[in-house]
Amino acid sequence: MRDIYSREAVSQVPRILSVMDRNMPSATYGCFYRPFWHDKATDIASAHPQMCVLPLALVYRHKFPGSPYHGRKKILDWAVAGMDFWCDIQKKDGSFDEHYPNEHSFGAAAWTLYAVIESYELLKDEMNGREKDRIFESITKAAGFLAAGDEPGKITNHQVIAGYCLQKLHSMTGDESLLKAADRKFRITLDRQSGEGWFLEYDGCDLGYLTTTISFLAKAFRDTKDSRFLESARKAIEFSSYFIYPNGFYGGVIGSRHTTHFHPHGYELLAGHVREAAAMSDRTLKGLSNGYALSPAAVDQKYLPNLVIEFLLSYLDFSRKRPKAVLPCDGKPFEKYFPESGMVAAKRDYYFTANMKKGGVFQVFSKGKSLVDSGISAVDGGRIITSGWLGDCSASVQKGNMSVSGNFHEVPADYLSSKKMILSRAYLSSVGGRSSFYTKKLLINKLITKDRKHRAVFERNIRLGSDIEVVDSLRGVKDAVLNSVFASRYVPASRYFQLHELDSEDAPIRLDGSFVRREIDGRTLSVKTEFK
Repeated sequence: MRDIYSREAVSQVPRILSVMDRNMPSATYGCFYRPFWHDKATDIASAHPQMCVLPLALVYRHKFPGSPYHGRKKILDWAVAGMDFWCDIQKKDGSFDEHYPNEHSFGAAAWTLYAVIESYELLKDEMNGREKDRIFESITKAAGFLAAGDEPGKITNHQVIAGYCLQKLHSMTGDESLLKAADRKFRITLDRQSGEGWFLEYDGCDLGYLTTTISFLAKAFRDTKDSRFLESARKAIEFSSYFIYPNGFYGGVIGSRHTTHFHPHGYELLAGHVREAAAMSDRTLKGLSNGYALSPAAVDQKYLPNLVIEFLLSYLDFSRKRPKAVLPCDGKPFEKYFPESGMVAAKRDYYFTANMKKGGVFQVFSKGKSLVDSGISAVDGGRIITSGWLGDCSASVQKGNMSVSGNFHEVPADYLSSKKMILSRAYLSSVGGRSSFYTKKLLINKLITKDRKHRAVFERNIRLGSDIEVVDSLRGVKDAVLNSVFASRYVPASRYFQLHELDSEDAPIRLDGSFVRREIDGRTLSVKTEFK
């Protein structure tokens, strides 16, 4: 089972090398953002793909099963070139651009600093003096930016990554100011943990990024033995255990950012401390083997290194201590409601999860099959509206009977035209670049979190029995569709294809109000829509 981590990660090294400029005389030698150096399709080299230096450093330094990369000098040279190009694109204040010019992205600084500082530690003894000095100077500048800066949105995983990087650099330099800055980032992280165990991502609980935060809390605990990190991670792992499913799929439409990635390194590091940790890693490995868990092969260029790094580290730190634990999806029948997040988990002959704060979107799993319902969508005057929006829904959950009501919301659909591109670049090169924090905050509000409430309203009632019955009442909408996998919010690390999508289909709602019948593993799931 352990070898699955290595197989999935090492198989992606050719993809990583293919997006890299490997022409040594080139001005962009070491750049991993192919649209910039190869396609000439954009005016910035996004910093985030420079995280690819760490997979190269890991496969160079360590032997992985079937890997032809261990100890190969070209892999070393390319990893160092990637770090050198990272220095080239760094801003004077230590920050980096990710999506647009003069962005000064906190997230890009945190993620890439993590990859570079770990790569530096692995490879520094084989670098020349110029390379070491230049890269370490940029590491210090990036740390200074993170120590003094903040994120315009409440993205908790960025805070814990920043804390880990600052703590790591403190251990290398002894600089006490870095330790104080790390503690500030960790305190922000811990303060954003709900009593249910999850961490705030924008305005709710996201399950994929929950595993990211767990991963870095576990790394911090490994390095410091600080019990705060262990206890926080324990609560988070226990919560997350309700949302890994029988087929190995994890997360999904019920999260605030509808992500499906599972970062397993923290679970491997804490397998000897938290009973559910090893069981969840094992279930993910099963999901990777049967095609239901998100693999690096399905991820885009930008987020490819994140998952590859996690898998390589999980192979290296695979825990021999794997205490037995029964995951909720495998145990006795139960029903559990998490009112702060709005999430529900229930076990019958099937496994059911939902988010009542997101309009009652739900997922059902039974004997390897799955069915996803992302709510109802419609088009009104060219605007897409949906009931599956994280907002101020009114919800009730009582013994297998759930109800939720609220307004439809408009789904943001902003695209760049040539005119918008020209105007945005002019703005970002002048006023916007000088107030990058507020520009980023404005964009987050416009593209991600802005609440565009629509006049149409809905009520959804769900009854869990031997079969599942859903009754939707709608007012102010027609020609609607029951969605299977539907993403209502822009999230960069989402919308990756996974095999479970083939089990569910979108279903046009019948105007006569008759039942739409779906089946999962021979079990009827009835959906009736009433128009008022």
